[in-house]
Amino acid sequence: EDSYSEKQWSSSAHHGETVVAANCSSGDSAGNSSACSQGFCNYNNSFRGNIIRDCNGTGGVIGLPIGTQCNPNLLRSWKIYDNIFVNCNGGNGVIGAGGSNGGLRDVEVYNNTFVSSTRIMHQCNSGAVGCSSASGNIVKNNLIYNSSSIMSQHGGGPIDHDYNAFFSAIDTPSFEPNGQIAIGNPFVDSANGNYHLKAATYSGISL
Repeated sequence: EDSYSEKQWSSSAHHGETVVAANCSSGDSAGNSSACSQGFCNYNNSFRGNIIRDCNGTGGVIGLPIGTQCNPNLLRSWKIYDNIFVNCNGGNGVIGAGGSNGGLRDVEVYNNTFVSSTRIMHQCNSGAVGCSSASGNIVKNNLIYNSSSIMSQHGGGPIDHDYNAFFSAIDTPSFEPNGQIAIGNPFVDSANGNYHLKAATYSGISL
């Protein structure tokens, strides 16, 4: 938490994530850790208060299945909040799943700012076996500017999203009963890293 990272890059042939995590126990495959129960080696972690810039490899915060050696519930019950993601254009989204053998499970994405970035959430790869593990994900109270509004559900469960504010989205945001869609730059001076708001957005939901 409270960290800064920038200029993470890789070619399409190599993994290049700012944060990568796997959920591996001895119950999944021999040789993995026996210190945690199967499915709970990467569980209930918080990722908060960080500034992540220029993550242009596979993605920003990514769960990887590492073949079939790990549990398909990749980022399980993670809480990702109060972060600023700027120019994160990885192929698997800002927050996502890599590979075909796993998906995001019960991940909460709250109160983040996304600027000039690709899809917010990529919970599993389309048609992948791992999409059966992708469910219970929540995306609320986020501000998205000059970015893709896509939250890729693919073959997983529905993503619970609402109360997000989309400013100058580069596509058409999905309907949200309490969402906000507006045009223009909402920040005081985003070009120089000042992401304070010029004016208040719609109220979010109490968390």
